[in-house]
Amino acid sequence: MENPATVLARLIAGLHDKNLKIAIEGFYVDVKALAPWERKAWKHLPVHEVELLRMTGAPALRGEKGYTPLERIWARPTAEVNGIGGGYQGRGQRRCCRARPWRN
Repeated sequence: MENPATVLARLIAGLHDKNLKIAIEGFYVDVKALAPWERKAWKHLPVHEVELLRMTGAPALRGEKGYTPLERIWARPTAEVNGIGGGYQGRGQRRCCRARPWRN
């Protein structure tokens, strides 16, 4: 039996392509493209990548290629993983795999 957490990790690793675009078929069907006026207006806002790095303390900003950080935050959809649990969750150690990944 393959470890369910390993299978889940492989699926999660495939959520985005090499340009960090969401790789789920049909995901962008109803997503509207940014209008040129939106891109122009947001470009003139006083919040830039350096400021976002300072505010967040992050070492770098990553995201879908072809979009600024503000465009990614405000106008692009996301597919995120907020936590994973798996295997034995009790006290001590066990050498067994659960039949299904842990979820809340």
